[in-house]
Amino acid sequence: MDKNQLIPIADIERLKQQIDREKNARGLAERQLEVYSREIHLANECLKKSLNDTKKKQAEIEYLTEASYDFSSKLSLIDILQNTVSLTGKFFNAEYGIKAIFNKGILKNGSKALIWSSNDGWGENPELQSFFFKHLPLQRLPSDRYYAAPHWFITPLNEEDAVDGQKFQWIIYINLQLESNNSVWIGFLSKIESLDEEALHILEVAKGHLLSGIRQHLSDETIVLRNTQLQQTVDHLQITQKQLIQSEKMASLGQLAAGVAHEINNPIGYIRSNLQTLDDYIKEFKLTFKLLEEKIYLNGSLSKQEFNETAKKEEMDFLLTDAELIVKSNQDGIQRIKEIVVGLKSFSHAGDDNLKQISIYECVDNALRVVANEFKYQHQVINELETTLPKVLNNYGKLQQVFVNLLINSAHAMPEGGVMRIHSELHKKYLLIHVEDNGIGMDEKTKSQIFNPFFTTKPVGKGTGLGLSVSYAILETQNISIEVKSELGKGTRFTLGFHID
Repeated sequence: MDKNQLIPIADIERLKQQIDREKNARGLAERQLEVYSREIHLANECLKKSLNDTKKKQAEIEYLTEASYDFSSKLSLIDILQNTVSLTGKFFNAEYGIKAIFNKGILKNGSKALIWSSNDGWGENPELQSFFFKHLPLQRLPSDRYYAAPHWFITPLNEEDAVDGQKFQWIIYINLQLESNNSVWIGFLSKIESLDEEALHILEVAKGHLLSGIRQHLSDETIVLRNTQLQQTVDHLQITQKQLIQSEKMASLGQLAAGVAHEINNPIGYIRSNLQTLDDYIKEFKLTFKLLEEKIYLNGSLSKQEFNETAKKEEMDFLLTDAELIVKSNQDGIQRIKEIVVGLKSFSHAGDDNLKQISIYECVDNALRVVANEFKYQHQVINELETTLPKVLNNYGKLQQVFVNLLINSAHAMPEGGVMRIHSELHKKYLLIHVEDNGIGMDEKTKSQIFNPFFTTKPVGKGTGLGLSVSYAILETQNISIEVKSELGKGTRFTLGFHID
């Protein structure tokens, strides 16, 4: 185009309009971008705040969770309080914390309280301890109770309040009651310019958990103490019961002593007599041997006929035969004494509480040996128990004591003599042992009292009144049932029920 040629006004107007449109579009875009930038900035700030709030909530939850967890653990109360101080100090961004337990206003563990440091953990620091105690209200009240602060207290510190060259902005503390006359002071020193109100609220929530935990822990300690005391009482009662059972056993032996002595004296008596006879026989043998020796010396030999004539004249066959019978009789007597001693030993031995598979037949048989003298002359004992009866899980010594008591009672119930019968009934799941007599029997009133301690119908010196009560206690602990049937003038039957596999 020629430079001297003029541009039409219409074209100029169109260009101007185009430029204006572009400017407006660019301005609109810039404004929109500014709005977007502002919105992104606000969104980022919200995200940052939300993230900080989330982290803060997470820290609060972790703090409360960890603080509460200790109280469900097996830690001691002192360790739990110490852990609480550490957790709270870290959560609250405190520099130092203290746990001080007082008893009637006197600091426990002498004059030292442990100090927690955010850098070094637990240790002793006398200067910080004095600083804490200076700002804690430890004064004694007229009511003779020491100051208690069941809520967190916050006290600002002055510029001149410093220790170890450090200045602190706040002291936060609480005082909680422990067991009787004991209380704990928990406190923290903080350099934070301003305290977070929400963090203070969390401290109050944690305080509620701490109080509940302390009460629960003290309650658990009380329960443990009571359980320990109860167990000690149970142990003492078990020892007392063992002593009572053994004492009653010895009392029964005391009553049986004369009869047992008689049972032993009888075989000893005829053994002594037999030995005297054997001594005489030995003298006869010596004389006969001497006579035979003289004949051999005079004649140089001895014929069989001469030997037989001499032996017959001196009654050697009789002496030998009778000597054999005497030896057999002595052996029987010694065996009888041995059986009595074994029975007495098994009966009198205190033993233990161990349960074993035992033979009812053997137990009753030994009991009969112990009380044999009670059933002499006018009594007839019929033992129908068989050796093939199934064994039962029980304590041999205690069960033998029960049978001895029942047998003695049967004998005493037949003062003029009678029949005592022992027999059994075998069922699928249980075994019944009956001990019955045709003695004087009992009326309903007497029958209802026979298992009561010290109740007895026997004359003074004939019983302690503990035999059946001790027997009942033994049977109860061994899970053995006992049933009594009795009728005046007709007799009594005791039935023991044993569970079998």
